[in-house]
Parts: sequence; C-alpha cells; structure tokens
Amino acid sequence: VIGRVTDTGKVVLKENGEVVAEVPAKALADEAPRYDRPSAPPAYQEMLQALNHDALPDVKDANGALLALLDSPTIASKRWVYEQYDH
Repeated sequence: VIGRVTDTGKVVLKENGEVVAEVPAKALADEAPRYDRPSAPPAYQEMLQALNHDALPDVKDANGALLALLDSPTIASKRWVYEQYDH
C-alpha cells in the first residue's frame, strides 16, 4: 500500500510511520504552477521524416537482424553497466 484516499483534503506523506510532509491536495492538483517551457523539435527530426521508408531493404530474418544489432559493441552506451559495478 502506498497510500489511501481520505476525506481530509490533504496529502500526508509518512516514512516509517512518521509524518514527513502534509500538503493540501488542492495545492498539488489545482493550484500547482504551470510552466510555459519553450520547446522545439530535435535537429534530426526533419531528416528522419524525410527518409524514404520504401527504399529500405526488406529484412527476411528480423530475429537475426536484431541479434546482430545487439551483438554490436557500439549499439548503445554501456555506461550504466560500468557505473553500477566499477566503483
């Protein structure tokens, strides 16, 4: 259980049975600040949308293609592995 609904109108956070925060639910739901953050599509999006998908080769063995990709040492960063285990 991570919580329960009550009729107090408050969100009460407890840690090991001790109240660590008590906030009016309305402040979190109705009165929370709204941010107007400017955004823009990533620079590579236009290039990706311009790709001609019909020109891509047909893959006969999707499983084999996936295994070949995953076998590649440069398919993705391995940082999360060595940051967890190599201290």
